[in-house]
Amino acid sequence: MSDDLARLLEPLRNKIRLLAGRAVVSLLKDVVTVQVKLLDGEPKEVEMFQQYGFRSRPLPGAEGVNLSGNGIRDLTYVFCVDDRRYQLDLLESGEAALYDHLGKHVHLKADGSIVIKADTEVLVDAPFLKCTGQIIDNCNSNSVSMQRMREKYNAHVHHENDAGGNTGGPSEVME
Repeated sequence: MSDDLARLLEPLRNKIRLLAGRAVVSLLKDVVTVQVKLLDGEPKEVEMFQQYGFRSRPLPGAEGVNLSGNGIRDLTYVFCVDDRRYQLDLLESGEAALYDHLGKHVHLKADGSIVIKADTEVLVDAPFLKCTGQIIDNCNSNSVSMQRMREKYNAHVHHENDAGGNTGGPSEVME
């Protein structure tokens, strides 16, 4: 290639090199603006795009893909931010999970089950909670379902001290 042609193509080549790259999150401004480090640690405040219906606030050190519109650094955006330091190793092919840096997660498993791991509690803020199947509490040590507990309650009687027989069942059954 001639030197003149190489000199003419150099600006285009530079813009192409600046189109895409890896960005490392260094600071979160809010849920859509982050400061990232680009090539050679170049700091840049950019907009972070996320999937509809999902928001996260990645920790400093998380990585993402940066795109610069037309190769212009002033038009840089970051997306697909992930943090390999905290990725779950328990996923099998076809599975998905929502997780954080503390080990809490919601794991959609290939067998159709869902595992929720929380350190303290799971709060369902709803006026009514429905379940189409059985509920078992203390499942690691108890195999009695809520249905079995209702049946046992409805059938229970007490020994009557005065007449020597048993009382009838509860005046109100649990359904």
